[in-house]
Amino acid sequence: MAPLLKNAVWNANGSCQYAQEIKLFLEILHLHILLVSETHFTERSYMNIPNNNLYHTTHPVETAHRSTAIIIRRNLKHHVRAEYKQANIKASSISVKDNIGETTVSAIYCLPKHKNKYKDYD
Repeated sequence: MAPLLKNAVWNANGSCQYAQEIKLFLEILHLHILLVSETHFTERSYMNIPNNNLYHTTHPVETAHRSTAIIIRRNLKHHVRAEYKQANIKASSISVKDNIGETTVSAIYCLPKHKNKYKDYD
């Protein structure tokens, strides 16, 4: 039987200012994957976390808000999926592979002012 992955979700409201807390959170809880919304990352601002990979999707106009990220342990077999950037939804996605198969995991941010419908997530 494959070991269970420990995952968590974090609404950061600006990840760079919480870099130390995120590192501690990952370490104390022994997390494999952390899904982060509202990172406020741009192509020039992000964080490095030892023994982890960070994949992020920035806002379409490169402003520091409404972005998503996935932090995953480097030793897990995975690959990055295509990012999704629309005015109403941003998503970072990865596929994780184990001895059973492959699972896609996504960090998604939906701007509340948009009245998203089920079809918007398809």
